[in-house]
Parts: sequence; C-alpha cells; structure tokens
Amino acid sequence: MYHHCAYVHATPQVSFGEPTSIKFSVPYGDMVYVSNTDPSYISAMDLTAPDMHTSVLVGQDGSSGAAPGVGTNARFDSARSMAITGDGRLMYIADDGEDLIVKVDLRTREMTVVAEVDNYAWDLAVSPDGSVLYYSDGDSLT
Repeated sequence: MYHHCAYVHATPQVSFGEPTSIKFSVPYGDMVYVSNTDPSYISAMDLTAPDMHTSVLVGQDGSSGAAPGVGTNARFDSARSMAITGDGRLMYIADDGEDLIVKVDLRTREMTVVAEVDNYAWDLAVSPDGSVLYYSDGDSLT
C-alpha cells in the first residue's frame, strides 16, 4: 500500500533530463538518487535539507562517451539503472550507451569502470552482502 507519492522535480541547482531510475540511499533513506539519460548524470537530492537540495553526484550536462573520474569530471553516455550496496558505500550504474557498468564510491564520488557488457545492461541488482552484481541484458533478456 502506498501512503504517499511525491513527484521528483527539478530544482534551480539541477534539472532532470529523461530520468530512468530512482533509488534511496541505504541504510537511512535520507538521499534520493536519480539517473538521467539526457543529459547523462546522476542527481543527488538531500531529503533532510529544508529545500531538498539537489546536486550532480557524478557525470556532467552535455557529456557524451564514458570516462572515469570524480564527480562532474566523470562522464556517461546514457546512465540508465542503478543499484546500491547494502552498506550504502557503493553505487553501480548501467551505461547502456557505452555498454558499461560503472561503480561510484558514494563517499568520494569517484567513478570507475567495472565491466564491459555485450549488450545493453537495462537493470542492476546487488546481492545483500554486496559480493555479486547482477544485470539484465536488454537484447537477450537474460
């Protein structure tokens, strides 16, 4: 049963462009992360701030291609889905434009490439202990 639904909206700090996935931070749920495909970046919304301050966690507006980096120095081509480890330290992101899965350290905002995939990685899930990352293959439905 849903008790409350809220529309995730743009703020003066960050606009949303084709949002594809929304995740709450773990374990407290005080942050909301939104993946955007155009422009391709991950937005972070602080639910504890009076104005629900939104900023870019990683990626940049107007970027294309993929490149590891920290914060807005990292680039995606098309950030689609996200998964957060149970301890809340790491986020995995499927970049279906470059057929990559990347990892972001949520404390440092450093993004690194974890794996290249053969086809589009549409969705991600992390095992409860964080030891296994699963992805669904958009072309072969695996």
